[in-house]
Amino acid sequence: VSEALAVARSAADNGKVTQAEADSCAKALEDAINKLVALAKDKTALKAKIDEAKAIDGEEYLSAGVTALGEALGAAEDVYADAQASEKEAADALKALTEALEALEEKADTTALEGLVAEVKAAAYDGENYTAASFAALEDALAEAEELLAKAEISKTDADGAKTALETAVEGLVAFGDPAALKALIAEVKAFSAADYVKNGFDALTAEIANAEAVAATKDVQSIYDAAKAALE
Repeated sequence: VSEALAVARSAADNGKVTQAEADSCAKALEDAINKLVALAKDKTALKAKIDEAKAIDGEEYLSAGVTALGEALGAAEDVYADAQASEKEAADALKALTEALEALEEKADTTALEGLVAEVKAAAYDGENYTAASFAALEDALAEAEELLAKAEISKTDADGAKTALETAVEGLVAFGDPAALKALIAEVKAFSAADYVKNGFDALTAEIANAEAVAATKDVQSIYDAAKAALE
């Protein structure tokens, strides 16, 4: 700017310059002004964010995020220490440091999840006793929890999610029912004699017995056995 200004002043003092020369000087001065970069005069916000970042205990967060924060913090400190840093450089450093802080993930204490996994495995749930869908959900949740625990470090969010999923899977197990009461009723009803009842009624009973026997012969939940028993009664 100083150089362009000196040239412009010289031209102005010289009354013999052509219009083209005057226009050229004006354009050069305008271009120089447009290239000016404002210095960052107020770095208060940047300093506050730097102090916030320095107060972070890296042991409480996942290492990847801590590493990224360290890099953003170093860059921010360089900008803060640079008297010639521009407003844009200060703003960019503040933005990068803020994003690094927000991206930190709290490291999990896996004690509770480890305890639940051990409890579920000790219970030795048998897939023969539960519906296929509910037992598969338990197996999946248990596998996911064990996979997480095998990692060097996991986030609190992931650990809490895995624990909740495993608890939900255990609570969602649907046990097969006991058809004993249904079978007993079937045996009792089959002892009835057709000679003692109206044909249409006895035919309907015979059909219901067949349905009940089909239900009793399959593995199912208690509500299905109870419904078949109620229909037969």
